[in-house]
Amino acid sequence: MIDKLSPEQEKELSVYRDKWLAVGLATDRIDRKKAKQEFILFNKLVLQNNTIPIVVFMDSPKTAWLATLLLYQFFKLNKNIESQVKSQVKSQVKSQIGSQVWSQIGSQVGSQIGSQIGPQVRSQIGSQIGSQVWSQIGSQIGSQVRSQVKSQVRSQIESQVWSFVHPYLGGHFDSGYFGFYDFCNKVLKITFKKQQNWDRYLKTSQFGLIYSFPEFAVISEKPTQIKMKNTVLHNETGASVLYADGFSVYSLNGVRVSRELVETPAEKIDANILLKEQNAEVRREIVRKIGIEKVCRDLKAKCVDRQGNYELLMLNIGDNRMRPYLKMLNPSIGTYHIEGVEPSCLTVEKALNWRNGTTEKPAVLT
Repeated sequence: MIDKLSPEQEKELSVYRDKWLAVGLATDRIDRKKAKQEFILFNKLVLQNNTIPIVVFMDSPKTAWLATLLLYQFFKLNKNIESQVKSQVKSQVKSQIGSQVWSQIGSQVGSQIGSQIGPQVRSQIGSQIGSQVWSQIGSQIGSQVRSQVKSQVRSQIESQVWSFVHPYLGGHFDSGYFGFYDFCNKVLKITFKKQQNWDRYLKTSQFGLIYSFPEFAVISEKPTQIKMKNTVLHNETGASVLYADGFSVYSLNGVRVSRELVETPAEKIDANILLKEQNAEVRREIVRKIGIEKVCRDLKAKCVDRQGNYELLMLNIGDNRMRPYLKMLNPSIGTYHIEGVEPSCLTVEKALNWRNGTTEKPAVLT
C-alpha cells in the first residue's frame, strides 16, 4: 500500500498535469486511418465486442450525435460502455494506494485538468449540442407531421436523444481521468491486470468524443480552436470552441453566451437586454462588456442611495415603470454588476437585507 508520495514523485505531478492538459486542449486533426485501426482493436480487446463495427468520423460532436441518432435508429442498439471500463481501473488502483495519496494525485492532476477540460469545455459543448440538435429535429417534425403526431414523435425522440448524453467515451475531454491513472501507472508503477487493455484505452485520448455501440461507432474530430483565459473558456472576438464544420461555443470568462453578444461591438449593444436576461452570470458578462456607465445611461438610471461600493439604482424597465436594482462590485474579479431587488427596497441596506434573506443590519458591507 502506498501511503505517501516521495519528493521525486511529487515533482512528477506537475509534469503529468501539463502533459494531459495539452492533450485535453489539443486541436490537431485525427489520423482517421490509424484511428479506425486503433478503435477496432480497442473495441475487440477492451470492450470485448467480436463484431467489427462500422466506424464513422464526423467534424464535430454535434454532427457525430446526429449521425449516432441515425445509426441507432437503423441498428436499434444501445449499450453503456464508459462505466464498464472506468470502474475496473478505479477499483484496482484504489486497492494499491492510500486515501491520502489518492486525494493528492486527484487534486493535483485529475481535478486540475478536469476542472478546465470537463465543465469548461465538454459541458458547454453538450449544452450547445442539446439546444441546436433539438431545434433542428423539432423544426423538421413541425413541418412534416400534424400536432398530435408531433407530440408522440417528440416524446419518442427525446427518450432516445437524451440517453446519448452518457453512453460515450470522452476522448481527449477525459484528460483529467487519463492523467490521474497514467500517473499511477507510470510513476507509482501500478500495473493493471490487463495492462494491454489500459494501453489501448489510453489511445482513445487522441480522439474527440466517441459514441460506441456494438454495431457501429461515431468518432468526432477535435476542435480546430480552443480559446481560454485564466483556465476558463473565453474569447472576446469569436468562438471560444470552434469545429471544422462551424459548430461553435461562445464564452466570456467561462460563461456560455450568445454569438451576438460576443461579436457585437459594445457601443452597439442596448443595455435593455439586461432586463430580459434571466441568467445572473450572463448579465454580469453583459455589464462587464458594455460597462456600467453605458448601462446606467441606456436605462436612465438614478442613484437613490449609496454605501461603500454599493449603489441602489432606479432603472426604467419600460411601461413607465421604475424598479430598484443593486449595483455592486465583485471584489474577486474587480467588475460591477447589477441585480434586481424587491420593489419596496429603497435603500442599500434594505436591498442587501432582502438579497441575503435577513432583516438584520449587516455589520460590514462586503
